[in-house]
Amino acid sequence: KKGLTTGVLGPGSGYSATIGGGLSNSTAGFGSTKYGLVPEICIGVEVVLPNPQGTILRTGAAANRYAQPFCRYGVAPDFTGLFMGDVGTMGIKTKAFLKLSPDPPLKTRRDYMLHKDDYNKATEFIHKLQKEVKDGITDLMVVPSIVIDLKGLMAKERPPKKSEITGPVFQVGLEAFDQRILDVYIERVDEILKNDTRPFEMQEIDLTEPLTKDFKFNLKYAFNYFNQYISPAPPSIACTTCHKIPITHIAEAKKLSDEFEKIQKQKGTELTGAFATVIFTLPNGHCVIVGGLIGDNVDGKRQKAMNAWHARLRHQVRYGGVHYWLGEAISQSIVEADAFTPEFIQFFKDIKKTVDPNFLLSPKKFHMYNYEDDITKYIVKDE
Repeated sequence: KKGLTTGVLGPGSGYSATIGGGLSNSTAGFGSTKYGLVPEICIGVEVVLPNPQGTILRTGAAANRYAQPFCRYGVAPDFTGLFMGDVGTMGIKTKAFLKLSPDPPLKTRRDYMLHKDDYNKATEFIHKLQKEVKDGITDLMVVPSIVIDLKGLMAKERPPKKSEITGPVFQVGLEAFDQRILDVYIERVDEILKNDTRPFEMQEIDLTEPLTKDFKFNLKYAFNYFNQYISPAPPSIACTTCHKIPITHIAEAKKLSDEFEKIQKQKGTELTGAFATVIFTLPNGHCVIVGGLIGDNVDGKRQKAMNAWHARLRHQVRYGGVHYWLGEAISQSIVEADAFTPEFIQFFKDIKKTVDPNFLLSPKKFHMYNYEDDITKYIVKDE
């Protein structure tokens, strides 16, 4: 209906994404700073189980044959959660019931550049902004300085004089129902950031970018984000390592990532990557580190890319990162990092066997090839 929104616009893959994919990968996207992950707006699903009967079931309030799908909890255990973030291992989603919220018509964005690369200071600002301007912030992203430099190199029209890039850029999306309230939000953000940042405009690196005062909300930017900034041209391929960590761990994760890069270079690893292309904050005290590396998807180089990708993923798992785009490479790397206890592995197998007795769905994810296989043999040690 007009005037309503799901809040989350979906993952950065935009036009390439599906609702089922967003739910299956427990994805963050534009709007997630305020509204949470895609599964957090889901109040139930209709799923076809991969059993011989092809059982169709509904979860949430819709499990009650007399009820409309208006809420998620209360009818039975939260079986909706079984199919959230399951990366397609548990069933085939055919319908999803999503929450709708009133859509504030007034939206704007402000950008600020830190005076130096200080992720402790960035963390301090994130906490302060989320505490004091929480209801007004739809998106709060931190773009590392190296990425701003790269965007400058990719600019369609470079300015005559390049601005000095001193630190990461805060991109703050705001929304409100009343202009007076929006003005208060803007004033408060300015006040919080005034001493250690300066206002920044993307026009400083690319003259074709609009000024923040001329910001107009549209889906084009959100839906093209992945293809524009992350997905390279063939035959190169993006080996993404998006994972969640507590906001308080950002500086430590950056330090550990830099140490990992140093070790990989000493080993002669050809492929290295960025700590983050963007840090995307979520409403519950943690954030998404969007990063990865670029590999060549061609014979003779493909395996090198896979090895470097898996090694980076295992490193992130071991410093406490929680990945969510669990395709084959990422889900396998979690197993290789020895993240799961034997009890958890057995529980996972038992649940999957109940809904998928013939092991039809996603047979390679999590290094599961059959229910009898001992996946601990894939653990990689001595790294």
